[in-house]
Amino acid sequence: SVGLGFGYTSMDIVDVNPNYSGFNSFNTFNSFNTFNTFNTFGTNANINQGREMTYRQMDLSVDGKFYIVPDSKIKPFVGLGLGYRRATLKYKDSDPYFNQPLGNISTSLQDSEYGSNYVTGTATAGADVSFTEMIGARLMLSYTKGLTSSSNTDNTRAFTTLDQYNLESTGESIESANFGSISAGFILGF
Repeated sequence: SVGLGFGYTSMDIVDVNPNYSGFNSFNTFNSFNTFNTFNTFGTNANINQGREMTYRQMDLSVDGKFYIVPDSKIKPFVGLGLGYRRATLKYKDSDPYFNQPLGNISTSLQDSEYGSNYVTGTATAGADVSFTEMIGARLMLSYTKGLTSSSNTDNTRAFTTLDQYNLESTGESIESANFGSISAGFILGF
């Protein structure tokens, strides 16, 4: 069997350690200030709580399944699929005192966003169980991996801010991650 799929994911992520190894909070963009130019854990209201990121993802996919025993009450299957994924990641709130060079507070926050478009591959295994001719259930295991990478940054600044670097690092990690899922559902025939 062949099927088309559409999915939308919305997720909030808390960035509890924004000091990635590519930047040093005491001397990056030091021309703006002679002492600590970044407030590592944010303003007093945000001490040790981190900042929230908003992640949005849209998936379009084509999946195929091969039923190993098609004429049985329990029909095991294996499948493969290809998908297209569009994702964006940005900070939820602008905190001008959180990891920003002091001379560029007004522009550094609004322009930081991570966006990516890439192709995914999915492998599935599972079984359909028929209770009656019209009613059944499905149990499925799936594994998804990004096959390509086409990330871009929507940042109009002349240099990368620490916010932009954190978004890119997190976004690229999500993009290259392995996704596994276990799903169960009902099948209704028409």
